[in-house]
Amino acid sequence: MTDVVLPAGTRLYKGFGNRSTGCQSLLKDTRTFFVTQSARLARSYSNTKTACPFVAKKTLRLFLLNHPNVKRIFPKLSKETVVGLRFALGTNVTRGQQAKVYQNITGRKAPPRFLTRPGNRGERLSVTNVNTDVFGRLSTEYLTKNGYDGFYAPPKRTGFHGGLFPAEIMLCNASRTLVRPGVDRAPVLSRVSVVRELPQLFIKYCRRNRALIRVYRNLFVPELGGGMGVKLYLEARGKPAPKKVTDTKDFDFTFAVSKRLGQREAKRRALIMKTIMYKHVTGFISWINRTYTQTNARLIVSDFVPDIKVLPATGKTIYQVTQFRIQFPGQPTPMDFVDSTLAYVPGSSHDDIHPVYSRMYGLPIERLKNLYKAVLVVLAGSFLYPGVKPRNPLTGNNPEKGQKNVSRLGALQNLAPKNVSLVRNLIRRIKKRDVSGAKRNAAMLIKNIKRR
Repeated sequence: MTDVVLPAGTRLYKGFGNRSTGCQSLLKDTRTFFVTQSARLARSYSNTKTACPFVAKKTLRLFLLNHPNVKRIFPKLSKETVVGLRFALGTNVTRGQQAKVYQNITGRKAPPRFLTRPGNRGERLSVTNVNTDVFGRLSTEYLTKNGYDGFYAPPKRTGFHGGLFPAEIMLCNASRTLVRPGVDRAPVLSRVSVVRELPQLFIKYCRRNRALIRVYRNLFVPELGGGMGVKLYLEARGKPAPKKVTDTKDFDFTFAVSKRLGQREAKRRALIMKTIMYKHVTGFISWINRTYTQTNARLIVSDFVPDIKVLPATGKTIYQVTQFRIQFPGQPTPMDFVDSTLAYVPGSSHDDIHPVYSRMYGLPIERLKNLYKAVLVVLAGSFLYPGVKPRNPLTGNNPEKGQKNVSRLGALQNLAPKNVSLVRNLIRRIKKRDVSGAKRNAAMLIKNIKRR
């Protein structure tokens, strides 16, 4: 099978037929994405005569879409896909057969030059809706399964399209293969993929806007915890992570103070925390809306104090949580995105932050011992303390949160220096659904934590 390879950095162009879609727009879809290496050709497809540039962010492996290769893969495709490819490419059909199908689909006759010599071998016949359907099926049934990023079709002679149909490149999913040119190198996104890529976009923004890794002396120490903290720590160490960890989409920040606060001082610092995060997150939303026009994302901000104010094992005391959610047009509910919590954390200091990994991401990544302890306390505590029991992975009202903590702890345990055997036993008993055994293990772990 012959492949066509385009190196990373190759410039490609697309002309959008919809006048409301510009080069900076958030797209309706990035699948079955047709591009060309010719800016002139791209302009001919655009209603505004604009060729939008894109750059390959990786080496593109493309299937060579010609008659011999297509015939070879017919046995691996569904009947519907084979029929569609025969009609679109003219493989193993006659011009007369194509013209008849075209009339049935569109209700119009094929051009006279295509109707002559109906017994001749079929030729390229492009109909937008048919292209989208059949090449989408080809992507799903064969291309992506076999490691292709799309296909390259060489120029073809055809009586249907003025004598010659130009070379075409189709990418299975442009959001995974293309970026926009320029300093930002923003990925190509659709209304669906922008939600999936939002965490990476936020990290990209934080690398250039580093307010969260500044030192706020005599106020607090920002720390990124939760699933995202674990995910980025493991990524920085080059360690594999389970799906429940890599699927994390939201960011949980703790603004830690090392001394207990009075009511007035807690309110003052909570307002400062909210101001910092509000400026940072609104700046990110503005960047998203500016980078991808027609996104129209908006921010929803709320303050609350959770039911669980104190974690008995560590004495961590929560004063206020400010929650930032993002609403995209067409989505029924806002998306949880950032939680920032002002909390008293005994013994906390700026030394808890890993300097190298924090500079790498522009986010306050905690050291291993802090991440490990935070996840362990919540998981073990869910077997012992009424306030945390809803998060219990076996008996809680919200066991999914507990299962996520099991995955996080399991990913960190091989890196942790102490209590590994106790933690492994706890995880093993949870997986066996041994509630009483897990509870005994949890009690021993909490006892060890309280001794420190």
